Amino acid sequence: LVPKKVWDSKASAIKIGLVAPMTGIFAVLGISQRNSLQVVADQINAAGGIGGAKIELVVRDDGLNPVTAAKNAKELAGDSSINMVVGPSISSYYQGASTYYEAAKKLNCQPAVAALDFTDYKYGFRSQDYFKDTLTALMTVLQKKGIKKFGMIYESGPTGTDFDAYYTAQATKYG
Repeated sequence: LVPKKVWDSKASAIKIGLVAPMTGIFAVLGISQRNSLQVVADQINAAGGIGGAKIELVVRDDGLNPVTAAKNAKELAGDSSINMVVGPSISSYYQGASTYYEAAKKLNCQPAVAALDFTDYKYGFRSQDYFKDTLTALMTVLQKKGIKKFGMIYESGPTGTDFDAYYTAQATKYG
């Protein structure tokens, strides 16, 4: 895997796009991501940037709306001045956005996407553990402790559906 050059060494700025809910009921996710990225960008910029280029954030609010998230991802994926995009960080939203990123060969990071198999993504990566790894570790601990029953409360979207299907499929292996 060799992604296209992420930045031009003569550029004065390295632009990082962020697609996240900055407003609405899950704004805490987007605001936390923006603030975290800004802290690191400020530290890198204060140290002279990357090869002299300063990091700039380009933030798009999806308002926790999947259509808006896909529209924002498409916009940033198609913008040649954007070097990399973070988000959208909800599994089902990323599922729609990934098509744009892959077609544009746009490097993208997904810090909160636990579901989805990233095997076939050439330009997408995640920092969140893949849910199957986490659930396998959990089932191993439950088995060692002799726990035979447990419950899960999760969203009714693709992530919750995937979690439930994996738990159900794996449960007999762990007793």
